[in-house]
Amino acid sequence: MVMEAMIHMVLLAPRNLTHFGVYLRRMKNVENEQCFTQLEWKKSLYFYCSKGVLETNNANVFWKHLIKYFNGCYLRMHALPYAPFVLSNKSGIEIDIAKEVGRILNISFRIQLYPYPASSLGEKIENGSWTGFSQPIYEDWDIGIGNISPERNLLEDFTFSIGYHWVKIVFITPIAPLIPKWRILTVIFSPALWAICLTVIFGFATIFWIFKKPIEKSSFKGYQKCIEAAYQILIAHPVVHQPISKYTRVYFISLAVFAIIMSSVYTSSLIFYLQTPIRQHQIKTGKEIVSNNLVLGALKQYKPIFEVSRTQTAKILLKTYQTRDDVNDTYIHWLVKVANDKNMTTLAGKLFVKYLISINDPRFVDKHGQPKIYITPKSILIQQIAFMMRRDTLLEDPLNYIIQRFIIQGGVCEKIKKQYESKIFREDYTASENEPNDEDDDQDGTDPGVHPLTPSQLQAAFTIWLMGLLVACNSIIIEIIVTYIEKWLKKKHN
Repeated sequence: MVMEAMIHMVLLAPRNLTHFGVYLRRMKNVENEQCFTQLEWKKSLYFYCSKGVLETNNANVFWKHLIKYFNGCYLRMHALPYAPFVLSNKSGIEIDIAKEVGRILNISFRIQLYPYPASSLGEKIENGSWTGFSQPIYEDWDIGIGNISPERNLLEDFTFSIGYHWVKIVFITPIAPLIPKWRILTVIFSPALWAICLTVIFGFATIFWIFKKPIEKSSFKGYQKCIEAAYQILIAHPVVHQPISKYTRVYFISLAVFAIIMSSVYTSSLIFYLQTPIRQHQIKTGKEIVSNNLVLGALKQYKPIFEVSRTQTAKILLKTYQTRDDVNDTYIHWLVKVANDKNMTTLAGKLFVKYLISINDPRFVDKHGQPKIYITPKSILIQQIAFMMRRDTLLEDPLNYIIQRFIIQGGVCEKIKKQYESKIFREDYTASENEPNDEDDDQDGTDPGVHPLTPSQLQAAFTIWLMGLLVACNSIIIEIIVTYIEKWLKKKHN
């Protein structure tokens, strides 16, 4: 059975002392016309009232499926630009979700892109109306989207749908600078490994000194000589004389095996760091932000997080918290400051920042394709985003039903989000594979354009190294042969 209208209001009017009439105020929606604009009253049924109880005889007055009847009408939807949720009036995660909701409800959403990102959704004025982004939603019963989450000052006049996506808010810090080239060879091993090597040298030197025999050669006479021998073995340098004592020889061989292992580890680590540019320590946590004296600048809406927190880190960050009172109080403004100022940090959505980096936005990625900002791994806040509507709108109930049953439980939101995330990750991977730009290095030796070396670029260096080993081996073999021939000729001559 096709219904022609939606029930907006039900009125019970007494006809006499025992009978009531049921009058329905219906909202008739017409294709290609604005929804909820045509109202009409219709007398439906009469019911008998006995002892204060209305006998409806199981008449279905409140037909639930009536509320789903929109008949292709349209509603205006205002979208705040916020990548990748609202890229344009035709694409974005929330735009695609709105299209899917409209398809199921048989509503046409006419999406209008707000001209600029807004830090505030508007303010209520004395006459009860609203300004800014909230004005058409309140006055014209339109809908708002674009990374909008429920705010306390809006709940009196506006309502929000069920949240269909949760945004992770994280600290954004400046990217750590690259380590100067001259320090590459020294940072391969951690301080712990250097300590192990030093301990091994003195430990084996002590063992050589304890177990040496009086007949040992000069290489193992005296503790200083033992330290020198242990160091030579560790760096794979030939020792002049081998030990004679059995115990000393056992430890000598053990140290030589350890030296081979350490040499292999060092060589493989060197190859890895040549292929992967090394950066200095990256600031990743709130405690590190405080210890490095970074100043926090972010939107006003996040300041209460630090005001109610009792942790020492939050209290320190609150003292440095910076905001703006003009139109520049946006995510982009603070992200640009972090990208250009090594002493700043901010708060932003994780997926939003990843998208800006993946598209090689020049404000956040340098000319070599390297990001200027870092996304910390731990989120400090998870906020839900939803449709914003005026309170008492007829769209609230059907919209929540569709979001809950189809968008969330049906996996529509997750599917749409993965489509955009796969694009972001693919672009991010492609950007990392760009060819290096032939630019001059920075004067401080921390060339921001350093790119990973490929195995083909390392082959030439290791080919030369292998040729050197072959030449050295051949020289040793030739020297042995020549020495043997000289001895043989000398012996024959005698």
